Amino acid sequence: MEDNRFFEGLIQFDHSVYEMIATMTALETKGVAGMSTTFGDTVSSLFGRKTAMEGVKVQVMEDGSLQVALHIAVYYGYRVPDIALRLQERVKSALVSMADATVNSVDIYVQDIIFESTIS
Repeated sequence: MEDNRFFEGLIQFDHSVYEMIATMTALETKGVAGMSTTFGDTVSSLFGRKTAMEGVKVQVMEDGSLQVALHIAVYYGYRVPDIALRLQERVKSALVSMADATVNSVDIYVQDIIFESTIS
């Protein structure tokens, strides 16, 4: 006999889950050199609260949707608007597919350009 019981309940994700998804997606995006720290990240690290998700801020709105802000460094030689658009699309897609989240916005703040002798 087949057991077709369904459990009703609530699934909630901590901010850090959304931040980790956004960070890993950003770091895998071609042209992104890394995450850049914000003032808040700098203050937190002074108090010993350094995290792997520096440069990422996720706000959960009242309706449960997300607003994401990414502070990044890009490699010199890449077209910055293309990187930003690709990053917005990839982060939104990752959050929707992995966490079934509704994403209102993904804001990109380019804070640094990294010069390297070899760009692949």
